[in-house]
Amino acid sequence: MTASSKPAGSGRYTPATVAGSGAPSDVGSSPVARLQPRTVAQVLDSTFEVLRFRFVTLAQVTAVLGIPLVTLPTVASMWFAKGQGLSVSGRDGPFAMAAHLLTVDSSIEVLVVASIAAGVSFASMLMGVAVTRLVMGWTVLEDPDTVTLLAHTWKRLPVAVGAWLSTIPMKAVAAAACWVPLVVVIPVLSALGPVVAMEGLGPWRSLRRAAHLGRRRFGAFLGTCLSAALVGQLVVWVVGWLAWRIADTLRPGTATIAFAAAASLTWLVTMTGQVVATALLYLDSRVRLEGYDLEIEANERFGSPDPVATGAGVPMRGRSGAN
Repeated sequence: MTASSKPAGSGRYTPATVAGSGAPSDVGSSPVARLQPRTVAQVLDSTFEVLRFRFVTLAQVTAVLGIPLVTLPTVASMWFAKGQGLSVSGRDGPFAMAAHLLTVDSSIEVLVVASIAAGVSFASMLMGVAVTRLVMGWTVLEDPDTVTLLAHTWKRLPVAVGAWLSTIPMKAVAAAACWVPLVVVIPVLSALGPVVAMEGLGPWRSLRRAAHLGRRRFGAFLGTCLSAALVGQLVVWVVGWLAWRIADTLRPGTATIAFAAAASLTWLVTMTGQVVATALLYLDSRVRLEGYDLEIEANERFGSPDPVATGAGVPMRGRSGAN
């Protein structure tokens, strides 16, 4: 089934328009127009298609949600650490700085690492809510604009905060156990943002629902997380290293801040790609495990006798594992 094949006025859905403006939209040719199972490679390929398809919208969402939560705290934390005498500057380069920070042998270093990690984690959650709202809206020929996406994120903010706080103890325990368990915890909880966005559950039920999907598709979520993380880290460190070297040459005292700003902004770009991939994998999991494509087809043709409305107008019910 393709979204573009739906005749005007048929079933529950009308021709696509841009939310908030009523202008005609090309969402019928979106990267998720054809609902079908995807491999991890196809999900990653579709990620680039989504980034090209709505680059401006995604850039605006990333700027509004990401810069206050990632870039500003990162730069402020590094500036504070530098002012407190933490040795993160000089001509050794950003890799030596990162190695020094990861030893976390002082309260200042703990504060820097914790604040950066918290900002990145929470930004990823909120961006997951907004991006999933965008992608899932396309499946019913809805094309939400930036304002609609941010309004939906604001509406789900209390649940997002509660669910995010619920993950902190698990991640803290995993990190304390030499970081290795994070390889399991992070993929299992990857779908938390999408679940918060689309399924109308509270924080705890959202957490359980995300874990249910993560366990069922663990290999796919693990492969997507690892691929996105490896590529993202490579790009971040290359850009950060270049910024460090340029700043150290032109004005040595600013190398640390230049690295923090460049690396965090680049991380926002790569994080956007990772969030898009997770949203697509969530959609793919719904198609594979729950026949979401058939649900959409049935609702288009016959209407839903008892729809559970969500932000995107897609009927989504609590599944096994969500209770």
